[in-house]
Amino acid sequence: MKRRHFKVNRPVFFVLLLMLAVGCGRQAPPTAGGDTPAKRQQAARQYMAHVPLADTLEATAEQIAAQREPAQRSALRELLRREVRQHVVAEATIAALARHFTVAEINALAEFNAKPEARSIQGKLPAYTVDVLRPLHAELERVLSVTNAANAALRWKTRLLEFNATVADDHLLAEFPFMNMGNRSVNILGVTSTCACVTGAADATNYPPRQGGVVRLAFDFGPRIGLQSKYILVRTDDPSEPEVRLQVDVQIPELVRIEPSFAYWQIGATPTASVHRVSLLQPDCTMTGIIVSNPIFRAQLITNTPGRSYAVRVSPTACTQRAFDRVELLVAVAPDVIRRFPVFVSVDVTKPPAP
Repeated sequence: MKRRHFKVNRPVFFVLLLMLAVGCGRQAPPTAGGDTPAKRQQAARQYMAHVPLADTLEATAEQIAAQREPAQRSALRELLRREVRQHVVAEATIAALARHFTVAEINALAEFNAKPEARSIQGKLPAYTVDVLRPLHAELERVLSVTNAANAALRWKTRLLEFNATVADDHLLAEFPFMNMGNRSVNILGVTSTCACVTGAADATNYPPRQGGVVRLAFDFGPRIGLQSKYILVRTDDPSEPEVRLQVDVQIPELVRIEPSFAYWQIGATPTASVHRVSLLQPDCTMTGIIVSNPIFRAQLITNTPGRSYAVRVSPTACTQRAFDRVELLVAVAPDVIRRFPVFVSVDVTKPPAP
């Protein structure tokens, strides 16, 4: 049997550290005395005594699992719950607090954690931090990918293209021209991507010296909004640079806001309705309807303000078996362009991570 290896996304570790710093427990009593190593240790231990470490680790496990392929998530989640040693994390956090913060600063953290806003902040930290660190991590990877470019045979006009999409755009086609400046032919062995929404292809496979070509990238937006960084990897037989990363950055305007964007019912529960607020954020957009593919789910579109505010009521007919679907909202953004925006719904044993 082939062993599965799980690679944890590094930004999630930053989430864990921030959540431990914003522990959101009860206020620890202040530590008397000056700022000595012993007093820092004491303050840090008092602080950690009121941090819900188990909840923090559980939230971190969910964030890590959400970064994996759906088939891997359950096994990875259980592995983390079973094998992560809480006392190791606690002692490391205490040591880090004592090393980097004064007694007054540790007590200030505890004072902040006593406020009701701290609990709300802790709940939002994972998604916020991943949103910030994921593009930073991707940008560093892009920069490091060109370290061998100076000695490579293929010289690219650019490896990064930036675009601003319009409300009518639902896809992007980009071209990356290049020239073989080496003294031997270079073969392109393949073009791959890490996202099903992106495909790439070269216009040929063999490029003799002083012959150029082009690699094309296609990106299907789907429901994505905001700044999207997508890339393809071009594999060649050039030993100086066997893999080339070509990237597009696309700013996609937010057309629709759905709150919440998913609904979950536990097996055996009462099939009550879930209500989702829908706002159209761009002028000249029109809601034309909804599509439900799975007959287990029923959905109703309610118009509050035409062209601006709507609601979608979704409910399963029964919660007796596992079921999944995407309730798709159809929005006309131009006379001949319909965009689809999903509400993810499921009946399952456990609540899935948010999409």
